[in-house]
Amino acid sequence: MNKPNNIKDSELLQHIYSNVKMGSDSIINLLPKIKDDDMKMFMTNQLDQYEKYAQDVKNQLVAQGIEPKEPNPVSKLSAKIGMEMKSLQDHTTSHMAEMMVQGSTMDVTDLLQKVSVYEKWPECKNSVSLAKEIVAFEEKNIESIAKNMDNIFEKVVSHEILKVKDILIENGAINSLMTGSGSGVFGIFKEKAEIDRAYENIRKLYDQVFVCRPTKNGVI
Repeated sequence: MNKPNNIKDSELLQHIYSNVKMGSDSIINLLPKIKDDDMKMFMTNQLDQYEKYAQDVKNQLVAQGIEPKEPNPVSKLSAKIGMEMKSLQDHTTSHMAEMMVQGSTMDVTDLLQKVSVYEKWPECKNSVSLAKEIVAFEEKNIESIAKNMDNIFEKVVSHEILKVKDILIENGAINSLMTGSGSGVFGIFKEKAEIDRAYENIRKLYDQVFVCRPTKNGVI
């Protein structure tokens, strides 16, 4: 039976378990659609690490007398349908990479929120450290994938689009891409200070400039 002083720790472990299992499911859903061998290998390695984290957390929960709960079936189905729809619209490797970046970024946001809540509890020290380790793993994945994203339409777009991309890169973006066929340009950043600097510099040149972040329901 779960000891009273382990309740908070087991709560955090369950959050971590759900997080990495959803990450695993996302990769499993996308892998059959990936044609690029390097990308497929990268995602397979990422899946292996997710499964190792999930097994580690499961062992800790079982040791506390708790059977880990699997992710909500409705949430899993919703995520799968969403991926199916997005991949039907664009099945290029770059678009798949973009979906992976969005998913990993949401996972990072979710874990960091949990860390901020549970790190005040001494009994959660080891679980908080594990959550931070997974965040670092996800951030490394985001950076690796983002650097290899591209958009074939950029080969025929105006100089203005390329100018914005260059400004974003110069201000610290891991990568910058044109959306679709050119309605906008976005950059992927790791540090908030770089986001703020890029925002201020681009706002001097253009009226419609926005700072966005991914959420489980899309980008806001």
